[in-house]
Amino acid sequence: MNYSTTKQQLSAVGLFLTLTFFSSCTYDTIPEPNVCIDSPVIVVEETTDTQCGTNMCSIILSVSGGIEPYTFALQDGTTNNTGIFESLSAGTYTVVVIDDKGCSSEVSADIQNIDGVNISITTENTECGSNEGQIAVTATGGVEPYSFALSNSATNDNGSFTGLSSGEYTVVVNDAEGCEISQNVLIESGVVFAQVRTIITTNCAVSKCHDGSISPDLRIVHTVQDCASRIQSRTGGRSMPPRSSGRSLSDTEIQEIACWVEDGANL
Repeated sequence: MNYSTTKQQLSAVGLFLTLTFFSSCTYDTIPEPNVCIDSPVIVVEETTDTQCGTNMCSIILSVSGGIEPYTFALQDGTTNNTGIFESLSAGTYTVVVIDDKGCSSEVSADIQNIDGVNISITTENTECGSNEGQIAVTATGGVEPYSFALSNSATNDNGSFTGLSSGEYTVVVNDAEGCEISQNVLIESGVVFAQVRTIITTNCAVSKCHDGSISPDLRIVHTVQDCASRIQSRTGGRSMPPRSSGRSLSDTEIQEIACWVEDGANL
């Protein structure tokens, strides 16, 4: 055996394996998303308002499309398979239905206090990475004065909250007799999908990395949307794109992806 020749061959093999590993992104890949052609559609069939200070309201939902069985979930994590939620207090509820394939849709249901305080809300959005968002709450009914709280922290007596970053907030209002109502509010950053798609196609959906040769294919619009949370996690952790690719995202680009996801990852 020619030791020198064998050593050269082994070195060549090692170099090939090293280049193969570092030129691809097969490690820490994004899971393949579900293909939801016939997603379930959720509808609010009936709601029952409640007396102030009680948990007497209910929400009845129906669903069509998708694949049975369905799972219904409230924003607080309560789930069931019937689509009927009872013993709820006044407020605005977001309900999600998930079918057997993992495809989903959501709807909002408003529950009023029959004899107490109720609210209406207006918002001003912010820019990504800024704190310019505003929430203005108007209360009616019940007994004044009212107390306004934002996400269980900031509290005032005028219902005006400023200096907010993008994200979801919970507004809680109480009247003088302790009657309460709450509503979730989204402050958006205004980052549109076109901005995120440019970042992804330029840095991630490239040769040997999510360009169709490695699953999932991030050139496909709905695939990017379906993988939004995972993309946010990987870009935020700077494992996407991999360092070996020679590409990297700026702090601004990472923030824009995060803002888009927090806005709801809309197309």
